[in-house]
Amino acid sequence: IPAWAQPGVALRRVLTVFSTCVAATVVSAVVVVAAGARVGGGTLLMLTGVVAATAALGVLAYVARRSP
Repeated sequence: IPAWAQPGVALRRVLTVFSTCVAATVVSAVVVVAAGARVGGGTLLMLTGVVAATAALGVLAYVARRSP
Protein backbone atom coordinates (compact mmCIF):
# COMPACT_ATOMS: atom_id res chain seq x y z
CA ILE A 1 0.00 0.00 0.00
CA PRO A 2 1.58 3.33 -1.01
CA ALA A 3 0.26 5.11 2.08
CA TRP A 4 2.33 2.85 4.32
CA ALA A 5 5.49 3.52 2.33
CA GLN A 6 5.95 6.84 4.14
CA PRO A 7 6.11 6.21 7.90
CA GLY A 8 5.27 9.82 8.83
CA VAL A 9 2.10 9.84 6.77
CA ALA A 10 1.03 6.44 8.03
CA LEU A 11 1.58 7.46 11.66
CA ARG A 12 -0.40 10.66 11.16
CA ARG A 13 -3.30 8.75 9.61
CA VAL A 14 -3.36 6.19 12.40
CA LEU A 15 -3.25 8.94 15.04
CA THR A 16 -6.05 10.80 13.27
CA VAL A 17 -8.29 7.74 13.26
CA PHE A 18 -7.44 6.99 16.89
CA SER A 19 -8.09 10.55 18.07
CA THR A 20 -11.37 10.64 16.16
CA CYS A 21 -12.49 7.46 17.91
CA VAL A 22 -11.51 8.85 21.31
CA ALA A 23 -13.35 12.10 20.62
CA ALA A 24 -16.46 10.21 19.52
CA THR A 25 -16.35 8.17 22.72
CA VAL A 26 -16.10 11.30 24.85
CA VAL A 27 -18.97 12.99 23.01
CA SER A 28 -21.10 9.85 23.35
CA ALA A 29 -20.42 9.72 27.08
CA VAL A 30 -21.40 13.37 27.48
CA VAL A 31 -24.66 12.82 25.60
CA VAL A 32 -25.50 9.75 27.70
CA VAL A 33 -24.81 11.67 30.92
CA ALA A 34 -26.83 14.65 29.68
CA ALA A 35 -29.74 12.41 28.71
CA GLY A 36 -29.78 10.82 32.16
CA ALA A 37 -29.48 14.09 34.11
CA ARG A 38 -32.37 15.06 36.29
CA VAL A 39 -32.77 18.56 34.88
CA GLY A 40 -36.32 19.50 33.98
CA GLY A 41 -37.32 19.95 30.36
CA GLY A 42 -34.20 18.40 28.86
CA THR A 43 -32.23 21.60 29.34
CA LEU A 44 -28.88 19.87 29.63
CA LEU A 45 -29.55 17.70 26.59
CA MET A 46 -30.56 20.79 24.60
CA LEU A 47 -27.37 22.55 25.71
CA THR A 48 -25.36 19.53 24.58
CA GLY A 49 -27.01 19.77 21.17
CA VAL A 50 -26.20 23.46 20.90
CA VAL A 51 -22.56 22.82 21.77
CA ALA A 52 -22.39 19.95 19.27
CA ALA A 53 -23.89 22.09 16.51
CA THR A 54 -21.49 24.94 17.27
CA ALA A 55 -18.53 22.56 17.23
CA ALA A 56 -19.70 21.08 13.92
CA LEU A 57 -19.86 24.56 12.38
CA GLY A 58 -16.38 25.30 13.73
CA VAL A 59 -14.98 22.13 12.18
CA LEU A 60 -16.70 22.92 8.90
CA ALA A 61 -15.22 26.44 8.87
CA TYR A 62 -11.76 25.06 9.67
CA VAL A 63 -11.94 22.51 6.87
CA ALA A 64 -13.25 25.11 4.42
CA ARG A 65 -10.32 27.41 5.16
CA ARG A 66 -7.76 24.61 4.73
CA SER A 67 -9.15 23.49 1.37
CA PRO A 68 -7.41 25.07 -1.62
